[in-house]
Amino acid sequence: HGGLEAAEYAAAHLHGHLVSDQKFNNDPETAMKQAYITTDIKFLEKARREGLRSGTTGVSVLIRESELYVG
Repeated sequence: HGGLEAAEYAAAHLHGHLVSDQKFNNDPETAMKQAYITTDIKFLEKARREGLRSGTTGVSVLIRESELYVG
């Protein structure tokens, strides 16, 4: 995908965006979607500033009690 920067950024920041989302406790599905969007936006801002051209794909799983959330 043109370099490691996007993958490294997502690995370092996606989980933080997830748990800091206001909906994380009551609506983890929406929070997970928003975490991906926020991570994408923030990386694109960084990429523009630094002239980066990498991309990535990702898979994540959140297990809460008897529920499984996959992103």
